[in-house]
This record gives sequence, structure tokens and C-alpha cells, in this order.
Amino acid sequence: MPLRADLEGESLQSFRMSGVEWDVLKKSNRRVLLKMPCCGERAIAKTSRLGTQYFSHYRKSESCDFEPESKEHLLLKEVVAVAASQSGWEVITEGRGESSDGQQWRADVLCKKNKAFVALEVQLSKQNLEEFKVRQDRYKRSAVRAAWFVGKSQFHHSKPSPSKDLPIFYVDWESGCTNPQVIDFEMPLADFVKALLSGMISWKDEPEEYKVLFLKDTCWKCGNPVNLPYGYSIGVYGDNIKTVPHCDAILSEIRKIVGNDFLRENGVNTIHSHPRLKGNAPNFPNCCVCIHCGTPEANCYLYEKYVASCKCGYANSGSATKIIGRCEGRWEVEL
Repeated sequence: MPLRADLEGESLQSFRMSGVEWDVLKKSNRRVLLKMPCCGERAIAKTSRLGTQYFSHYRKSESCDFEPESKEHLLLKEVVAVAASQSGWEVITEGRGESSDGQQWRADVLCKKNKAFVALEVQLSKQNLEEFKVRQDRYKRSAVRAAWFVGKSQFHHSKPSPSKDLPIFYVDWESGCTNPQVIDFEMPLADFVKALLSGMISWKDEPEEYKVLFLKDTCWKCGNPVNLPYGYSIGVYGDNIKTVPHCDAILSEIRKIVGNDFLRENGVNTIHSHPRLKGNAPNFPNCCVCIHCGTPEANCYLYEKYVASCKCGYANSGSATKIIGRCEGRWEVEL
């Protein structure tokens, strides 16, 4: 459902209207003149259960290609649109365009400043990496930069490696949906959008060495030897697990930096989300998974093994407990 409708030749953006103005519109006789921008059919002004003001079809035509959107999608789209507008950009939701070879597209939030165009996309439904690349390339051929705000569970196994050409940022929209956060940057989505559009978030090209630290162990299920990741370093910065809940943050960071493919190729257990696994702290679901049988290792046991290894000096010895790779670049916040 769009955040925009046409009213007698005027484009109305729901996020620009106060609650009072919205209620007046919903009761006004002019409401029957509202038209959907996607197909020209009559539009109805509504408010979602999360408080988002939006427009819906009174009766959808068979030729209309606009797909229904979840209340979470609408909320995130509104947050992005408001933040972009507050950053001084001209904003139109559900903005349409066409690539140089005639392929049409529609952006959730299309931003314009002088001759620059930026498309900001919210993607909560499943979309594979190839589809991201195809749509990103379409924007590129339209001289439009694009960034993606993706649900944190979009990729179950491994997140795409950091890329200058495909900026994908992961959003936690499930925790009440009142103040969605950009996970890897620990920033509210609204603040992140403002920083991105103001140039405070940029791609750092300098390659850096990273290390993933691990413990040698045996899988409790299949009995095969495994390596349990417990810490990392990149450049001069690094961290190890400190508590059971902290395991989730460290493992999430390792997966973000190197990805599960790299871990698997180097014989280290991969990292996945298991929110209902006994032994993981509530709301801290990321944990190790055996690369042989796929059985998860609860974080309480990972932490116990790490503490035990520290007491005997194994974790700090550095002997065969790390893999080294190169990070070709990453997105950084310059505050």
C-alpha cells in the first residue's frame, strides 16, 4: 500500500500530514476523489495498527501491479521517507523511473537533490541475492544510487559480504516496531538514513587483516572434531565473548565480517540463528552450528568452554587458534 495518493491533480504524501489533518481528510467529502498513483483507482485513507498513515485501494483493478505491503514494511518506509525529507532531500514515495534500456522500476522512497537521485528500498519479504543484484543494476543503469534496508532474518545462513556496489543494511523491525534499529551500526533507522544521505556513512576501501579466534572441541552430537569461534579482530579492533548473551553479539559480528562460507572453508563452525535453543539467552539467538552434522551448540556451553580454556591458558596461547583473511572494505560511520 502506498504512502501517496492523488487528489485533484495534487500529490498527497501521508507522512507529511499531521494526525489531525489525516482525520479531517478521512472524514472530508473530498475523500471520494482520492486516486491511487499506481492505477488511478479510488483510494482510501487508512491507519495501520502500528500507527502508519497510508492509502489503500477501494477496489483494485486487475491490471494493477502494486502488491500488498505488511504493516512493518509501511512503518519502515515511513521512517525512511521522513528521515530523508528532514535531511533536505526532495522525497516521493513509490517513485517510478526507467532504466536506459527501457526497464521500469518503482522505488519505495525516491530522493532527489539537484541532479542526484537515491532510491531507498525496504525489503522484508524473501529475495535472493541475485534478485538484489538485478534490481541494483537496474538502478545503476538509471543513474540512480540505491541502498537496501533488509529484515534481519532475510538471509538465514550467511549475509552477503560487504559491498560498495550493493549496500545492504540489516534492520531489526520485530522488537515492537516503534524504533527500528540498523543492527550492525547500532543506530536508529531514522538517524542512519540521515547520516547516509548527508555523506557521514561511506565505503572504506582500505583492505585490512582480520582474525577469527576459535577453540578446538568435539561436536556433542556427531563426535567429529570442530572449531568453535569465540572472538575476532579487524585492524586494531577486536573482541571476545564475555557473557552468555554477549556470545550473540560476537558471533553476529564474526558472521558479518567474514561470512559463513569463509568459516566453513576454513573448518570453523558456522553461525546461525536459533532463538528457541535452550542455553541461548532470550532474544540473543546467534550460536555455532556443527559443520559436519548441522547441530547447534548452545551459547552457555560455548561460554563455559571459553572460560575453561582461559584458565588453562589455551585461548590466550594463540597456538593454532585463529584463521586470517583480508577484509577488502566496509561501510563506516564518520561522526
